[in-house]
Amino acid sequence: MKNFKVLVLLCLLGLGIGIIGCKKDEPKPVDNTFYFTCKVNGVAWNSQNLTDPLIADFVEIDTMPSAAIRHDSLLIGACAQIGSDTSSVIMAATLSNPANAVGTYLFSDNISTISVGKAIGLYAAQKLDYFGYIFAADQFTYAPGAQLKVTKHANKKIDGEFNFKIIRKSDQATVYDITDGKFQNLPIR
Repeated sequence: MKNFKVLVLLCLLGLGIGIIGCKKDEPKPVDNTFYFTCKVNGVAWNSQNLTDPLIADFVEIDTMPSAAIRHDSLLIGACAQIGSDTSSVIMAATLSNPANAVGTYLFSDNISTISVGKAIGLYAAQKLDYFGYIFAADQFTYAPGAQLKVTKHANKKIDGEFNFKIIRKSDQATVYDITDGKFQNLPIR
């Protein structure tokens, strides 16, 4: 009987220490800060919450920075005011699994053609850039190594990195060199 009392006391003591010793974990703060930044031809470019009137037809990303997933396509866009012009970075990737966009998407060879698992991207510093991409898309290509990398896709937000260099085919001149691209907590509409 004495052994039984000692055993009960030890159990109660252990339970008491366990209850007293347990500290409720503090919830980790959620980082809701979002950003979209890169360098354009070596100059820092940081997105601002703007609407680019030239891409207002893309309702999914017309107020940027933002992203959208429609069917099997991921669209990402951001704007910045440079002087009196609004410049934009727009990228698209064709997803094999729209429920999980995480992955590395190498850029297509042609700026107007995209296939599953590939991406395309544009940078427009002025209105004429859009017209060049639309009416003379076959005149441009990407330098090797161009990619969009989505590192996180959760809670209707994405994180990732990107870089691409748009090359004019006729003389192999660099039109725009987009480097050090990063986005975090970019909202998906």
